[in-house]
Amino acid sequence: MTTRPNFGDDIEAARLYDFLRGRQSAPVPGQRPTPACMPQHRPATTPEEIARREGIDLDLVALRRPARKAADRAARRPRLGGRSRQAQPSVEDLVLRAVRACCPSLVPARAVEVARQWVCSGCSLLELEGWMARLGVHGAPVAADCVERGLSVASLDVVVDGMHVRRRLRAGESVDSVLALARIHGVTLADRPAQHS
Repeated sequence: MTTRPNFGDDIEAARLYDFLRGRQSAPVPGQRPTPACMPQHRPATTPEEIARREGIDLDLVALRRPARKAADRAARRPRLGGRSRQAQPSVEDLVLRAVRACCPSLVPARAVEVARQWVCSGCSLLELEGWMARLGVHGAPVAADCVERGLSVASLDVVVDGMHVRRRLRAGESVDSVLALARIHGVTLADRPAQHS
């Protein structure tokens, strides 16, 4: 540690020395404060500055992460105005996702073909998973016949002559033969009028 030189009665030289060495010197009573008496640095306000000033090691990485994550989330959030808005998936994309979820083992080309059949079937997107669950992922042609004749997903759960309609259709019976059998037994299957009579 260096010792302070003796400046004698030269107060300004002592203050200048203290200022250059980074020390604060108090003003002489009765005199106005000089720049050498003023604080040399602005007070530390951030945790990093305080840690640096005090010579301690704080683990500040945990404090920085949330701000970075918030900035990342804000960057990924779609902006109004349309520039960074993500495109909405098409009907074909939604149907393809449903097909893949129902039967993940399908080869991609075959999954696309099956999805196209479901798009052409005329089934509502809201009921699509219900149709697939009852008729199987390859049941799009049968579902199209059902929709054409006014049957709904709920119609497939009706029992006709001791067997559910869905089981009859999955076993290979035609929609027309199931409707004829339902008429014989007095069961109404069509929830809405047929599209093509």
